[in-house]
Amino acid sequence: MPWVPILIFLRKLISPPGFDYAKKAATQDRADVLPTMLFLAFVPWVAPRAAATAGLITYMCGFGFIYNRDKEDVPRDEFGQIGEIRPYETQPLYLTCALMVGVHFASKALAKRLVARLVGAPDGLESILKASLVPLGLTFCALFTRVSKPFA
Repeated sequence: MPWVPILIFLRKLISPPGFDYAKKAATQDRADVLPTMLFLAFVPWVAPRAAATAGLITYMCGFGFIYNRDKEDVPRDEFGQIGEIRPYETQPLYLTCALMVGVHFASKALAKRLVARLVGAPDGLESILKASLVPLGLTFCALFTRVSKPFA
């Protein structure tokens, strides 16, 4: 049964957000995952020339949301500035990057497939569609995966 460790790893990795996670996110001064990522999914449709910029912001926000889930907040000084800089944990960092690369290529393939079925599609539709699918995939990853838990 060589697949048993893989199943255990996936059970630790994938977990739906519980009530405690929603309560913690609602009571703290941090950006919520859903409004931020849905806004970034909507931007390419309003301003197609800003799709690349929105994509960069999407990847940065997605990385932060995925990597920092279930981590304690950093202590702040009396002026509200961050008082400590923590080093990255390598295994959760690599797993976050792997999730992001997977979402990128899945979104690119899905956008190509959807645009290929359309007859007379505009030129930039594929990039707009990919820039809208990436935030949706990263939202799913940010809400349903815990990258630090499988290695604990």
